[in-house]
Amino acid sequence: MRAGLLCAVMAIAILSSSAAAESPGPADYELDKGVGLKSHKKYSEAIKCFDHVVSINPNGTTAYYAYCNRGETYTEVGEYEKALSDLNKAILMIPDNEVAFLSRGDLFKKRGLNDKAIADYSSAIALVDKQDNTHAPAAMKAGLHRDRAKLYQAMGNQELAQKDEDAATKLMQRP
Repeated sequence: MRAGLLCAVMAIAILSSSAAAESPGPADYELDKGVGLKSHKKYSEAIKCFDHVVSINPNGTTAYYAYCNRGETYTEVGEYEKALSDLNKAILMIPDNEVAFLSRGDLFKKRGLNDKAIADYSSAIALVDKQDNTHAPAAMKAGLHRDRAKLYQAMGNQELAQKDEDAATKLMQRP
């Protein structure tokens, strides 16, 4: 769910910044509509919007967020293979963006594939650590560490779980 919110927020931010540079096109409007439908749990309608985005604009940032959002939506409705396919496409499109790794990590977590979830959360953390604080606020970074800590704890690795909890606490104490 947190990944879905992050993906939606990032998609809206991209649309806002592209709107400032140039007027948004049909794919941008369709992405925004799909994000809204997804947030209201109108999943089949949202998937149709994301399908339309990809058909209009199969490459670039708008398509990336359409794949992320559609992947998250497929996860919500239990269509895990379709979700994995979309999230893998997003990662191939823009491999240095944490959103698809986070979403795929959530998918793996939901399916009980904790090792794979930890690997994707670790990738997301590494990508966020490379970015400035305006893109990835401390609360988001702390949330990533806490999610990974829960997985480590579930797997019985208390030492790594505690390291992530400590990292999250430290991030939240920064001014």
